[in-house]
Amino acid sequence: MARTKKEILVENLLVACAMGLLALLVAGVIFVAKSGSIARERSVLSDLAGRPVAAQPVAIDDPSIRRLYRLLGQGPALFGAVIDLDSRSGSAVVAAVVAADGQIQSIRLIDISSPRAPFAAAAWFANFIGRGGDRPFPSRVDAQNIALVSGATESYLETGAALGRLSVAVRALAGEKS
Repeated sequence: MARTKKEILVENLLVACAMGLLALLVAGVIFVAKSGSIARERSVLSDLAGRPVAAQPVAIDDPSIRRLYRLLGQGPALFGAVIDLDSRSGSAVVAAVVAADGQIQSIRLIDISSPRAPFAAAAWFANFIGRGGDRPFPSRVDAQNIALVSGATESYLETGAALGRLSVAVRALAGEKS
């Protein structure tokens, strides 16, 4: 028995409504997950700095810097950032506390894509603390022979580059506030 155009139209409308509801459900889940992620990042930054985090992030034009916050409270001006680090061997999300002069005060790993990635090593970020401002980060120019750079060395240099850009952004932001 052949279906009428009206039956086909009703069937198509029902499918379209179901797809719309599915899209709303997916958007809701993404919103809740993102809100939880931001709350977790803010909590890590607050714990790392021992200070409350400003309610809204500062607008920053760097794709590796997810969010940059002013840290509130007494004492010298501090900033907190959540950074994406990527390399051939994996990716990571880290929280960093930065002084107004661009010097990295502390860093903590938030998330990592692979436990074999170099970022997973316990002391991976130790050499970056205290750098920035007057103490430059390691760069590709510092590597003896670029052709011989290993995956871990490349990850290390990429980390230095991302933290260097964060340092510059914080110094610029601190200069605007003064």
